[in-house]
Amino acid sequence: MKKELDLVTCSYSAYRPEMGLPVAISVGLPKWFKFPYHVVKPLAPYGIFNNEAMKEAGRGARHAAYKQRLDIQQTEMFKQLWDLTEMYPDVPLVMMCYENVHKGEVCHRRWAADWFLSEHGIIVPEVSLPPQRNDNAKLLRDPEPPPLTLF
Repeated sequence: MKKELDLVTCSYSAYRPEMGLPVAISVGLPKWFKFPYHVVKPLAPYGIFNNEAMKEAGRGARHAAYKQRLDIQQTEMFKQLWDLTEMYPDVPLVMMCYENVHKGEVCHRRWAADWFLSEHGIIVPEVSLPPQRNDNAKLLRDPEPPPLTLF
């Protein structure tokens, strides 16, 4: 019996080895990324973000074009994902690109996650954590001045 694909998403900058096997799905690849990674080109958004006509068409058009790309590329994409799963059993595949989704940046890896769920019933969580709020941050930045004394 074939196991399900174990897919998660993360940004390159938030990746940690304990998250799983790094899989680049971006058009440009990070020269500064210090971990070995695999590339799954059918998941990369070629012609979606760096195309002037697509920029003018807006976010919805880019999203639709990326979904269409996934529909067209899915046979090769699944072959590559299953090959990696067989080479690295019991290790999640961490699909990565540059954007910080916690800052609201538009991100094709989350569009891919939505596509995996809607088209194939595969849940793909984001594993990067949002920045932790330090409740003492105000105190650290703006300490109260000491009380004034006369002596």
